[in-house]
Amino acid sequence: MFSISKKGKTGNKALEKSLHSQQRRFEKMFFEAPVSMCVLKGKEHVFMSANDQYYKLTGRENIIGKTVREVFPEVEGQGYFDWLDKVYQTGETFSSAETPLKLTLPNGEMKRAYLNFMYQPYTNSEEKTEGIFYFGVDVTEQVLAREKIEESEKQYEDLIQNLPAAVYTVDASGRIGLFNKAAVALWGRAPEVGKELWCGSSEVYLADGTPVSKDQSPLAIAVKGGRPVRGEEVILKRLDGEFRNIVPYPSPIFDGKGNITGGINVILDITKRKRAEEELKKLSLIVRKDSNAVIITDPEGRIEWGNEAFTRITEFEFNEVAGKRIGDILNGAKTDCSTREFIMDRLRGSDTFECEIIKYTKSGRPIWVEVRGQPLLDSRGTMSHYFFIETDITERKNAFEKLSRSEHEIRQFAKQLNNVLEDERSRIAREIHDEFGQQLVGLKMLVSSLNNTVGITPQAKRILDEMMQGLENTSLSLQNFATELRPGILDTLGLIPSIEWLAQEFEHKTGIKCNLEIRVIDQLFEKTLSNAYFRICQEALTNIVKHAEACSVVIQVIQDQDQLSLTITDNGKGIVSEKLENPFSMGLLGMRERANLIGAQLHIESNKQKGTRVQIIGKISGT
Repeated sequence: MFSISKKGKTGNKALEKSLHSQQRRFEKMFFEAPVSMCVLKGKEHVFMSANDQYYKLTGRENIIGKTVREVFPEVEGQGYFDWLDKVYQTGETFSSAETPLKLTLPNGEMKRAYLNFMYQPYTNSEEKTEGIFYFGVDVTEQVLAREKIEESEKQYEDLIQNLPAAVYTVDASGRIGLFNKAAVALWGRAPEVGKELWCGSSEVYLADGTPVSKDQSPLAIAVKGGRPVRGEEVILKRLDGEFRNIVPYPSPIFDGKGNITGGINVILDITKRKRAEEELKKLSLIVRKDSNAVIITDPEGRIEWGNEAFTRITEFEFNEVAGKRIGDILNGAKTDCSTREFIMDRLRGSDTFECEIIKYTKSGRPIWVEVRGQPLLDSRGTMSHYFFIETDITERKNAFEKLSRSEHEIRQFAKQLNNVLEDERSRIAREIHDEFGQQLVGLKMLVSSLNNTVGITPQAKRILDEMMQGLENTSLSLQNFATELRPGILDTLGLIPSIEWLAQEFEHKTGIKCNLEIRVIDQLFEKTLSNAYFRICQEALTNIVKHAEACSVVIQVIQDQDQLSLTITDNGKGIVSEKLENPFSMGLLGMRERANLIGAQLHIESNKQKGTRVQIIGKISGT
């Protein structure tokens, strides 16, 4: 270990014996001390001795004769070596409390500890620092325990602060101490801690409006009486004059000896619920004579109230359905189970909803009703009731169904008429091509033979040339008219070649650049669909020529499985919104009707800076 130096020589064996005895006692105290201790020598801090507590703390062995930096390389940078060097240089004692220490144990495990320690220098016979005593106490358990306590206290404080209910405490004299955010929101202000007594509101009243002093408030009664007070409604008046209905749950707080040290009050704000109940009473007077059926249920959907219109519409007396679930009176031969489940699901989720359903009267007669549901929530945001308004729309539904049938019949007729019209176009185009074409050919042959007659005068020849040119022009006009009336390519090759032809003719005649993009799997499509798509494309290109002032057009035909889309986009000046929304705009109306006839969707978008985009999307039913 180390030895205690002797000054001078002495022959006093008694003194030597005494010194030897004291050294043994010191060594015994050193090795058996309950704190970790070691002795370091020289400016390199070489280990001269260490007790069992030191070995236990550090987890090291065989350290004698080594320097602290050799034994603990991982401690570099944690401050301990710097403090050792300073103590050795200055000869001054250094101590520190709850200082963190990170060690690497021989098994590779990291150990974190907290120490209360002291570096005490010792000197040689020349009064120069020879080494350093180390004394250390491992306070890790105390530090970690305190951190856990502090963390628990913080969690407790956070819990109190974030509770939706107002919570506050008082001491035995009633002075307010801790209070949370909900209490501040309830009182409308933060009270002065340690000064205000019993309650943070300006005035307190019983539920019947009787005023009471603060020292007779529920919390004061609980603390003074040493027992919790059962929650009963109380009214608070805030400094801003607003009244709040509350239910307090005050209890006294006791110390370990059973003495009352204060009280705690947990307050539920029921103001919204009370106002809702009052509004419900007023509402019941209003809706009792309403022509619509009004039903109020509990959160589980059990009927609690119904007005006179409910009985008139459903034929059920209220006492026949009271307590039953709202879904029980929907059952019938044509009940829509998914709708009933939808309503019950809205009830479970406390959601507002609107829907139309078939329900049944007491006699079994089906009726259509429009249902609007609205939850009623209490102050905690929990649903207390559900409010239903049912309007009998049976007559409206029947009229709508008749209108729908008529519209369907009209559309079927229009579809058939459109097919007849297209067939008639084809017939007229063929007649023009065959009949008038042949007649014009005959006339051209006759004029040509006359023109070749011997002895014809120059004047007559000039007239015959003009007639021949007129016949050529007439023939070309009839051919163009027949093609525009019904392109033969549409009947022979189908939709895609027809659109390609239409794009080429458009660009040739107008000089407007027309880019065509076609991505289709099929080449032949059902006749009605082909007619509609071709005519819509034709009408869109006609509108571009007439109104758009565009210099570029893009036509896209894209097939996606059983869906076909046709999009015509130009970079023109666009369509004014009034014309776009005008139901009597014949060109746009014609495109919409053609789309409706084949059950397709037509979208028309227009912008002054971006031009116009016409798109039709429909299902492919077959070729």
